[in-house]
Amino acid sequence: MKAALSHQPVPWRAQHIPNLIDHRYFYEIFYPDSKLSVGHYTCGLSRNAVAEVLLVRRVRFADEDFLKSSPQYIDNPSVAGFMIEKAVLSSIALTGLNSISEVGGPMDIKLFKGRIPKIYPETDGAVLHVPQTFNLRIIDGVIVRKVKPAEGKRKERLFVIPLQITVAEKHSDSHKKFFSEWKEWTAGLEEFDMVPIFVWISEKGRKTEFHRKCADWPAHYELYLSISQVSVLVGNIYNDAKEGLQRQ
Repeated sequence: MKAALSHQPVPWRAQHIPNLIDHRYFYEIFYPDSKLSVGHYTCGLSRNAVAEVLLVRRVRFADEDFLKSSPQYIDNPSVAGFMIEKAVLSSIALTGLNSISEVGGPMDIKLFKGRIPKIYPETDGAVLHVPQTFNLRIIDGVIVRKVKPAEGKRKERLFVIPLQITVAEKHSDSHKKFFSEWKEWTAGLEEFDMVPIFVWISEKGRKTEFHRKCADWPAHYELYLSISQVSVLVGNIYNDAKEGLQRQ
């Protein structure tokens, strides 16, 4: 499945594992010149659905094999966005998000249905909640982690870190839309001091912004990270593909 998502040679021909391949959505093409069978998918919906399952099963997307075909699709915003999003989420799940010290290292992944997941912490470690692909969503994932109280405080802190990953030059205001639902996100979590940090991950980072508490949102930071700050490997591959497109 990973080979089909990235249009790379498949390790096993479909004829050898017929019961494991649904040809309504995934298939292979044999290229005589290279003598390789390359995986393909029929539509973006099937691609996205399988990608979420593989992500939860901790299949590594943040590697050269998955991103090898990036130069072929870098001029297609939909495909490029899909590949970078999955690679970034995979990197965060497997290695953490070093730009925020409270996040820590590797974390569990949970899929959620609907607009808002149940984020009550069941573990002391960080958890990456990922929305299922058919949702009308405003974020690509949200990291939740419970940490000890701040100095002089009694309540444990609950970090809620929504992620928006984009390679587009323009994007809808996910930040504003997310906080318009903040009361729903925090329902039943009154025992914690909530600490939201909204994180943008894109081609180029920029200066962090601090937002004071107001009628629209609680006090919080809006953090802008480059892809390379999350994963040097993913960032280098993406930047090389972009430079190759510009040369063309």
